[in-house]
Formats: sequence, C-alpha cells, structure tokens
Amino acid sequence: MSESNKQFYRIFKKVKDYIAYGLLTIGIMVVVTASVNASGYRLGSEILIDGETIGLVVNRDYVHAAIEQVSEELYEHNLSFEREPVFIGRVVSPSAAMTQEDVRNAIMSTIDNFVEGYALVVDGEPILALVSEEAAELALENHKNRYVAGNISNDSIIEFDAEVEISNQFVPVSSLRTVEGALLALEPALGVRHTFVKQYVEEIPYEVERVNDYQLYRGRTAVGQAGQRGEDAIIARVVQVNGVEVHSDILERTTLRQPTTRIERIGQAEPPPTIAHGRFIRPAAGTLTSRFGRRWGRMHNGIDIAGPVGTYIRAADGGIVTFSGWDGGFGNIVRINHENGYSTWYAHNSANLVRVGERVAQGQVIARMGSTGSSTGSHLHFEVRRNGVPVDPWPLINR
Repeated sequence: MSESNKQFYRIFKKVKDYIAYGLLTIGIMVVVTASVNASGYRLGSEILIDGETIGLVVNRDYVHAAIEQVSEELYEHNLSFEREPVFIGRVVSPSAAMTQEDVRNAIMSTIDNFVEGYALVVDGEPILALVSEEAAELALENHKNRYVAGNISNDSIIEFDAEVEISNQFVPVSSLRTVEGALLALEPALGVRHTFVKQYVEEIPYEVERVNDYQLYRGRTAVGQAGQRGEDAIIARVVQVNGVEVHSDILERTTLRQPTTRIERIGQAEPPPTIAHGRFIRPAAGTLTSRFGRRWGRMHNGIDIAGPVGTYIRAADGGIVTFSGWDGGFGNIVRINHENGYSTWYAHNSANLVRVGERVAQGQVIARMGSTGSSTGSHLHFEVRRNGVPVDPWPLINR
C-alpha cells in the first residue's frame, strides 16, 4: 500500500470513529431525555445573573422575554438592564420550574435602585408597587372582580377587609410588579368582602316513625309510608370573603312543601317454623371433605360433607321445596327457596323425603345421605345461592 493510500486510510478511520462517537452521544441523549420526560422531570437550565443563581427554567425563551419586559419597565424610569444571563444545563422538577413572571420578579430582585412608583399599602404596610397609579387601580379592581364577577346585584356591597391606599413614593425596583403579578401577591394579603342578598331553596329532612305491626312476622320490616323531603324558600344576607361564604343571616323563610314522615312497620308476630330465619344451620353431621371454589380445573359451587349412607340431611333454613327428584350428575337432589333471595341445594341423596310445594322448617329432615349421580362416595353436596348466584356456604352456616 502506497504512503498516500495509508494516509487516506488513517483519515478515513478517524472520521468513522468520530461519526460512531457522535451517534453514540446522540443515542445516549435520546435515552436520557425520554427517561427524564417519563419521570415528570424536564431537561432545562439554571439561570445565573452576575454569577448568582436566580432559578430554574425548562424554556430559555422565558428568560429572554422576561429580560425584555424588565428593560421596558426600567426604561420608563431612565434605567437600563444590560446584564446577560448564563445558562447551565439541569434536570428540572415541575415544582421548581419558573414561569416568565417568576423570572421577571427574580431579575427585578437583583436591582438595588429606587424609582418612583405607586405602592399598594395594606393596613399601613406596603406590600408591592406598580409603575403607575392607573396600573395600581387596575390591579385592585381585578382583585375584586375575580371573586364577585357574575354575582353582583343592586344590593351588593363590595369592599376590602383591610384599609388600602395607593401611595406615590420612591420604591425599590425589586418591589415593582406587573398587574398580573400583583394579583398573585394580593391574594393572600388582601381579602375581598362581598355582602349580598341571596335566594335559594333549602331541603327539609323528613322524620322517621317506627310502628309495631302484629300482622308482620318478627325480624321483618316494611315501609308503610315513603318519606319525602320538604322545601323552604330562603332569602338571606350572605357574606363572602374571597369567594368563600363566612356568614349568613336568614331574612325570610317560606315553606313550599311540608316534609312527609317515613313510616316503618316493625314485625312483631311470631313466625311459623317454615319461615326463613335469615341464617343457616349446618345441614348434616359429618366431615368437611371439599370446600367452595376451583377444584380439578373447574368451579365447585358448594361444599361436601361426608358421612355414612342414610345420615339425616336437614333444611338449613325454612322455606318451600321447589324441586325434589333426580337431576343428572346431582343424583337425587332437593332444592329449597327461602323466599328472601336465598335458595339451598342438597345433592347425591340416597332418598328424598319431601315433595315439591311442601313447606319445611329449619332443621326438618328432608333427605338421607347417599352417593347417587356423579359421586365417589357417600356425602352431601350442599350449595347456597343468593339471587341465583352460588356463594360460599361455609361462612354462612352456624357451625
């Protein structure tokens, strides 16, 4: 290889290395930027004026616009701002990122000059200043309007909750605010009291009366009369401070509708034994061999209680028999509707001892245990259904 070719190869290799390094750097920056944005943080800048940090921004345009704004304000006072900002790359959290108004205020705080301005004095204390009396009056007017706009009537009284005056004086440049910036400073410092007459309708709650009903079984209730809220028309003098109601005097109250008492009937009659008690007893003696839930890859909708063939099976609660006979894999099965949203199933019986339509009492023997249908041994398959949906019987029975 000639010397010129070798030199060309060395130059080509360096260029290739620089390109590879540049692509790697760009790739890293893309990954870092994506990671930072995903976390809510942003790539931004630290701002330095004369070597002093004044804050953080995610958009440098805010800084240049704020400097232009400051220069225009100072020009009116024959002052100028000639310092250049220095930016250092930083990762900025959302809570630390400054707005343009924040940057403007921070820059102004670096200026020590005093200028003629118009201070807003609250209870004798200057809290901020504006460049003109018109701007100060506009700031106060805007402060009032943001709390009462759209809610002003002929009898409205709008006033500040402190003594306020506009004072022409020399003020530090750092205290000067724009009208928008003044609103932020006024919010915690000066309350707007708005007194006005308000008309509204107020609901009156109904009373509840409970009466004994000797035609209704004990443990049961019924509504004898539905309750209905009443309504009053109210005229009141209301006081709000910064849009929040702090006081109200009712001037006039007119009843539009009297409330209707809700009457609840409480059952007192002794229920017959075949009426459901609302709780279940254990339907058979024996050993719990299988619980409610997934089993062998499918849902097991009840529990299994194993015992000798012929063991008594009892109704878990009172009700009416809706099925007694053979049902495929259940073998001999009894189903009881307890007339309260619940029903119970008793399967694989050697014998059913009740008929469809028969009313049974809690604890009454309804069948004998067996191994009919799809069964591997003598046991009771017991299910509880609430509104037709199987639920775990084990927590429901009194063990």
